[in-house]
Amino acid sequence: MSSQVFENEQWLLLVPDTGKGIAPEDHERIFEPYVCSNSLDNYCSESTGLGLAIVSELVKLLQGKIQLISKVGEGSTFVVSFPISY
Repeated sequence: MSSQVFENEQWLLLVPDTGKGIAPEDHERIFEPYVCSNSLDNYCSESTGLGLAIVSELVKLLQGKIQLISKVGEGSTFVVSFPISY
């Protein structure tokens, strides 16, 4: 379930999951095409590695930013922020 927060003239979209989490060494590269986290071996065999890359590019096109907060064994939260234009 995602939630929305308005803060500092930004719209934040928080998308948490209860998966296995993503290892710190994979945090930056997980948004690259065809990349899968080493900490997600079972998932990687069924993934194209394109989902987060596509989301990341769409967020950038909309002048936003995407961040990952994750800890192996505890899940992840993706934070997407967009500027609020008046």
